[in-house]
Amino acid sequence: MDNITLAGTEEETRLSHATLLELPFFECSIQISATMQDLTVLFKQTPNLPGAIVLDGRDCVGMISRDQCFETLGRPFGVELYLKKPLSVFIKRNDSSPLILKENTRIYDAVNNALMRNSTQLYDPVIVVSERKRHYRLVDMRTLLKAQNDILSKLVIEVEKLSVIDPLTGLLNRRGFFNKAQKNLEIARINNWEVAVVMADIDLFKTVNDIYGHQIGDQVILSIAQEFGLMVRETDITGRYGGEEFIGMFTDVSEAEAFAIAERLRQRIEGLVIQTEFYNINVTISAGICHCSAGSAGIESLFSRADKALYEAKAAGRNRVVIWKNTYPHSHLECNPKLMNNTILDSNQDIRLYDEMVASWARALEMRDKETEGHARRVTTLSVRIARRLGMDNEECENIRRGALLHDIGKIAIPDSILFKMGKLDDEEWEIMKRHPIYAYNFIEPIPILGKLMDIPYCHHEHWNGSGYPRGLREMEIPLPARIFTLVDVWDALTSDRCYRPAWSKEEAIQYIHEQSGVLFDPELTPIFLEILQQNGFMAE
Repeated sequence: MDNITLAGTEEETRLSHATLLELPFFECSIQISATMQDLTVLFKQTPNLPGAIVLDGRDCVGMISRDQCFETLGRPFGVELYLKKPLSVFIKRNDSSPLILKENTRIYDAVNNALMRNSTQLYDPVIVVSERKRHYRLVDMRTLLKAQNDILSKLVIEVEKLSVIDPLTGLLNRRGFFNKAQKNLEIARINNWEVAVVMADIDLFKTVNDIYGHQIGDQVILSIAQEFGLMVRETDITGRYGGEEFIGMFTDVSEAEAFAIAERLRQRIEGLVIQTEFYNINVTISAGICHCSAGSAGIESLFSRADKALYEAKAAGRNRVVIWKNTYPHSHLECNPKLMNNTILDSNQDIRLYDEMVASWARALEMRDKETEGHARRVTTLSVRIARRLGMDNEECENIRRGALLHDIGKIAIPDSILFKMGKLDDEEWEIMKRHPIYAYNFIEPIPILGKLMDIPYCHHEHWNGSGYPRGLREMEIPLPARIFTLVDVWDALTSDRCYRPAWSKEEAIQYIHEQSGVLFDPELTPIFLEILQQNGFMAE
């Protein structure tokens, strides 16, 4: 993809290149000794001529504008027009000079200079002088402003493009992808099409960065993005989801067709040699697919399921494509029969061990921080209630429960001197504290079975307006479980005593939640959250 540049380059913003100067310069032949009768004849002979420049030798001393009823320097002389006196009479009566600009003047400077003139001249035409001798053009203020507006409009369009395009790969970024995906899903629903979402992740990419450095890592990401763009159909949309993750959406496609596209991509990348200045690098990808009819699932559910399938692909050994099924954790066996004998434990035993491990870690966190004892259980209960109100299925609610229990798992890497400090953290300490979601990610990511609960520990400090951390996600970029949990976590934190401040009253906390709706919190979730608080007696002091 070509590099994106802003419209309105240095050349494009000059008078000589602006749309207002599409008409050719005209060579002036009107001398100061000419009479008004001569000019009347001139305008009749050249009906498209906007005006004439008044010269004294080679110097511009005035102008006659057809549109302004033959005014000289903006001052009417209608009576003298009929007397047919020489123009010199009227020129001498004017002690001001017209605004004269060279054709290489920038539009911005031209407008600024025109606006800085005195009030009697503000709307008079401007003379643009060509580098060629005796070639001039009349430009009025309205035309200058229109030219500037055209340039600004182009800039706005380019800025909008930059806001939805990933600068490294040229693919849609997460915001741009979700905006377009929502529209495509609506079209698919109208046409009763089947849709598929594919999420792909470069396997062991952290190792690439650690060994070769981030600059080489960027080259790898760019190469994968190019392959991703080449392998999909023209009707499909693709984007960079973040980091080493890519995403695609296919409409009017069967499950088999979607799998074939993703599998061809996987095979092509597996055989790809990425050549850099000093290294030849090979990587693989894992991919998850969610396929269904367009009317059977919302956009968030599609991406959540594709993400789960991706984690299943990782858990099954990477470098494979998995289609989401309700039968997890066995779904990937459908695509990889050779794993059936030794990959997955009995599901009931697996889930029981999984929950015991999560519960043990949650207890360990509370043992370290006695002050927040009970916090994890409270926020977990309330988060699951909201999830059920939103119609999330049992598996999604269970993952929210587990993620909520371990939401602060990353704080095990935060020094006690910071975690339990009495009073406000200084800037350096705050930067260390803000790393705990990253520590959570690094702790959970190598354990495939924990991947399904990642959203809350990694993203619960992201804010609706993009001001959160660690990645500055905004709006629908933030996973739904994290958006739910953020409301619950802030509510419980505000209404509980902490070492650095006493608890707020319920009224103060509710007012804060209202004020931050659409700022920190999802504005559609906020009223649902407050309604659940009311119904379950949480608002009572």
